[in-house]
Amino acid sequence: MESSSIELTVIVSSAIIFFSSIIFTILILILHKKKTQKLLDYRKNVKLFNI
Repeated sequence: MESSSIELTVIVSSAIIFFSSIIFTILILILHKKKTQKLLDYRKNVKLFNI
């Protein structure tokens, strides 16, 4: 019984990690689309300050 419960725990934990990584990636893509222009402006300002 212990080995099967350990396997079940591993499967459940890996599935949770898998789905959470997919959700995290989708959130990053949404935020990236919204903030791409701001990030580009920020990088330009940083380059100007570094000069």
